[in-house]
Amino acid sequence: MIELMLTIFGIPALLYAIYYAGLIAIGMSHRLIANNTDFQPNTLVVLPAYKPSQLFIKVLKQLEAVLPNHYSVLILFQEANQEIVDQTKAEFSQFDIQCESFSHLGGNSYQHALKHIANYASQIENLEYVILLDKDNLVTPTFFTELHHYGSPELDIIQGKRASLNSNGNIKFFDTISEILNDTMFRSAKCKLGLPLEISGSGALIKIDLFIQAILNLDPKAPGFDKNFMVNAILGQSNLKTQFVPTAILYEEKTSNLEAYKSQRVRWFGEQYYNALINGPKLLASGKLMALDYFITLIRPPRSIMFAILPLAAALEMVAMILGSNNSIYSLLAALLVFVSSFGLLTKHNLTGQAFKAAISFPALLISNIKSVMGSLQKRNLGKFIHTDHQL
Repeated sequence: MIELMLTIFGIPALLYAIYYAGLIAIGMSHRLIANNTDFQPNTLVVLPAYKPSQLFIKVLKQLEAVLPNHYSVLILFQEANQEIVDQTKAEFSQFDIQCESFSHLGGNSYQHALKHIANYASQIENLEYVILLDKDNLVTPTFFTELHHYGSPELDIIQGKRASLNSNGNIKFFDTISEILNDTMFRSAKCKLGLPLEISGSGALIKIDLFIQAILNLDPKAPGFDKNFMVNAILGQSNLKTQFVPTAILYEEKTSNLEAYKSQRVRWFGEQYYNALINGPKLLASGKLMALDYFITLIRPPRSIMFAILPLAAALEMVAMILGSNNSIYSLLAALLVFVSSFGLLTKHNLTGQAFKAAISFPALLISNIKSVMGSLQKRNLGKFIHTDHQL
């Protein structure tokens, strides 16, 4: 009976570990190839600024300093402090600045903003791409040139890399590790396999026709936007072509507060599993390989929970084996695969020592993530965008 229970858990766990370790190995081996074309697309940069702080001015100054001549900018203020709006208008008069409120519409406020942006973009002649930047995104001097260097007109999405300004503090560190894992598994690896990457919500050049189609068809009940966007993009395109450019870097401040982290995860988990439940059948019915791949991406379990369960299951297997009541080693193999691949990735990014120091905070993070998963699909969180406050 014990062996049967361990086997029932161990086989799916081993499959997950193979999936996890395989994507990490493939992602770590991915190498970019520069294009041979003069890729200088007419692009609209959009900053949906919901309740921005004074630090938004710093973001705009850095953007202004590196903005290509053929780019235009839309700043969409929502519920903004009038002093910040006035200062923006005075210092950045070359940008199109709008103030809107969508609170009277109810539901997902960010989706309302995005649909407003899509309608705005549809009226611009000869526009080729749109790129969203968050109100706290600091672009590096080479951000746009790197996107152009490795992009091409055939690509539908060209995703830059979002990096943390610093990883001081255990919550920030775990958030940074999560972003590195996502970049490796769901961006670099997927591009090497010829599959669509997972957009990160900002910092991606997106073809205008795809942007408008995917945004205007967002599910109003979806808690976020990026995963629902990808579902629409995959189902709406016969062959979605994407590229991840890790050398095109924009910086953001990761949250250091556990409660803010929990709110962020409620939105992320909610969007992931909502789309898995609601749009999973559509993805499977489409018969597309890229749709099947994205369905698998959506149904994956939270990594933090698997990191906690796998060592416990492996230990139970070993104890039961010593007692002579088990011959199963599925969880043990799974735990080894996950540990070795994670250690390799941490070593590549010189984060191994910091990871061991931060391990003391892992139980609190795990409990927070479990609560976030449980609350993510509650009715009160559907059709709602949970904003997270960051400080630069």
